[in-house]
Amino acid sequence: MSTPYKEKIKRSAEMTDLTYELLKKNNLKSRMGAVGSLYKCSCCHDESEKWLTQFEAKKHIHTDKHKKSNKNYNAMKSKYENEYRMRLNCEERNKEIQKELFKYNGTHRVQEFLLECEEADDIHMSLDDEVSVDGEMITRPIFYISAPTTFNELYSNFQEWCDTLGESNISKDNVKSIMIKFQDESAYGLEIGECEEYLKKNGTLESPKFNFKFEK
Repeated sequence: MSTPYKEKIKRSAEMTDLTYELLKKNNLKSRMGAVGSLYKCSCCHDESEKWLTQFEAKKHIHTDKHKKSNKNYNAMKSKYENEYRMRLNCEERNKEIQKELFKYNGTHRVQEFLLECEEADDIHMSLDDEVSVDGEMITRPIFYISAPTTFNELYSNFQEWCDTLGESNISKDNVKSIMIKFQDESAYGLEIGECEEYLKKNGTLESPKFNFKFEK
């Protein structure tokens, strides 16, 4: 039996065009059936209920039951989406914090190792240099000063120190950059060259030397 309410729903359905935006707004999912598109409401129907024809779906979205359920459903969905975004943001921030902590802990560990090292003064070095004097090649010594400990020596000591404490090792490049900074801020300062021929006391960036020795 038709009622004014049902007639109102029918008239509204006849004037409704099921656009993508309307389907999304009303949480209707669709699939192809034997006689065309079929629809089901995510906020009102469970999986066991039958799929609606297009006209049935149009009528459904104008019912008071659907309007109320859809409003509550959208509110809950918005809440969960916001919570999900917040959780993702927290996870991303946590990853950033972990990276910062890893970097800090790595720097701190190298510095702790260097503080356990003994300071070591520069040493005098010499090398032979061949020059031509009046057409004759002669060898002359070149004297220079050098920090006593190579990076490879100090890095090997650092690895053993970490193993003794049960700490994981840090990448060699990171350790090198931290040690160079520590040397620069020490009382010895840093004199480093682009190549070995410059004979700088702290060697080169690729093969630096330091004024620290680790006594086992």
